[in-house]
Amino acid sequence: MAQLRWEPNVIGANEQDLRQCGDALLDDAKALAPDLSGDMKRSGFVRVEGDTVVIGFGAEYAVKQHYRRDFQHPRGGEAFFLKKAIDNSGPVLEQILAEQIRRRLGG
Repeated sequence: MAQLRWEPNVIGANEQDLRQCGDALLDDAKALAPDLSGDMKRSGFVRVEGDTVVIGFGAEYAVKQHYRRDFQHPRGGEAFFLKKAIDNSGPVLEQILAEQIRRRLGG
């Protein structure tokens, strides 16, 4: 299993907000992940633990696929797909979260 934690720099996000962000991060990670049979992508998951979102893939070989740069991916995908999804989308999602919270608070 490969998983990473995302802790947004936003105070006041509720579980639903965080789950939506986690779903978006997982979608981005799936787009970057190698895909030979589709099993790994289907094993994707999102968990909310307090103010933290955990995204990952439960397939037993997901860790190797994530960290090995020397693997060939004939159907696309790349190494560090979880990290890249968080690095690329995390800042944008933080802004969206902040705006949702402002609206909820009437600001």
